[in-house]
Amino acid sequence: DFDGVNWRRDNVFKSVRRLSADRVMLQASGSGGQVGEAFYTQTFFLSSRPSAGAIFTGYSPITAVAPTDLAGAPSLSDGAVYQAVSSFPDFSVEALKGARASSRLEFRYHQVPESLPGLGRLARELTGLARNDLDRTRRIISYLDTSYEFDAAAEDQLVPTAGPVRFFGGDRKGTSMDFVTASVLLARAAGVPARLVTGYLPGRLDPLSGTYV
Repeated sequence: DFDGVNWRRDNVFKSVRRLSADRVMLQASGSGGQVGEAFYTQTFFLSSRPSAGAIFTGYSPITAVAPTDLAGAPSLSDGAVYQAVSSFPDFSVEALKGARASSRLEFRYHQVPESLPGLGRLARELTGLARNDLDRTRRIISYLDTSYEFDAAAEDQLVPTAGPVRFFGGDRKGTSMDFVTASVLLARAAGVPARLVTGYLPGRLDPLSGTYV
């Protein structure tokens, strides 16, 4: 479980049910699932052994089906495959309007480089009348979409072509990395804790397993 600063172990799986000679189902506590709830199914292919007793899932886990050792206990080793079913967080507009980041007081999610002295003024102009973090973020994204040009011809979208100083300073053209960096910096300057994350989705589709790597 990520608390906004660090990863920590969450002992969410409270019961184990034997499915076969080599598979068990782990059931999370209080995870019966609600009617109409959105579920997320994942298949994990392990390239290395996780720490003892640990199993990784996405979002809020409900169940996981894992291989066992000779004694019938859950066991994840190199090359093991396991499946997990989780429930999606509520990403509705109403939920996001009332959302409060657990990392709001974490200083590093508010840091802005000293080389961008005008960023705070721009962020205040864009978000001054916004009532919540969702509205602030929407105004920032709308500003970037309408005022800057996406560099579709760039060879690698995860490499900045301008950098924040040039991007804000007048180049107004950049890759996905330029845009997401600008989004994070403007959000921070507007008081919204933000960080840049890459590498989760969509990944590369494996046609044999039908999953993304």
